[in-house]
Amino acid sequence: MNHLDVIQQIGEQSPKVLFQFNLPQNKFDYLSPAFYDIWEIEESQGRELPRLLLDSVMEDDRPAVLRCWKKLLKGDHVDEIMRIVQRGQKRYIRYIAYPIYDSERQVVALAGMAESVTQQQDFINYLTEFGQRKNSALEMVLHDLRGPLAVVKSVATLLRKEQHDTSQQEIDQFTDIIERACMQCTDLIQDLLSEEHLQ
Repeated sequence: MNHLDVIQQIGEQSPKVLFQFNLPQNKFDYLSPAFYDIWEIEESQGRELPRLLLDSVMEDDRPAVLRCWKKLLKGDHVDEIMRIVQRGQKRYIRYIAYPIYDSERQVVALAGMAESVTQQQDFINYLTEFGQRKNSALEMVLHDLRGPLAVVKSVATLLRKEQHDTSQQEIDQFTDIIERACMQCTDLIQDLLSEEHLQ
């Protein structure tokens, strides 16, 4: 049993794409069935695969894919994520590829695996966006809390300095000001904790 047979047996059972690309012939020696599910390409389009693959990569990611191609041809392995668009849907694909050498240490093939990481990447993107919204809401509340807290501090300082000369009526007015400022702070905090700012 040769190595390609082993890869083929694994590939038939794996949800990940296993591949071996023959550089001199510019074609895949092996491409597991999972490829056709992930890329939604018909097996009959196999002859056009190298072009179809690059065409499916999002425009912004093509320079990175070409840099990885050059790294592989120089003998380095790659482990990257690219975005593809198939039938109007964006997908994230993680690919890991290694150069395969002939007896003269020339790179003659590329082999590796690829898998869809769309769900994981969508979740990471959601968490990033959620974090940004949370930070924005916190900055807004922090800014809005400064006013009422400054009022509380000023009134407390005023009370401390003039406690002997202050009538009960003035103390009641100062207490009302402090209570209103505290209620503003509480409302701002409650607003922050509501789902509106963080959804």
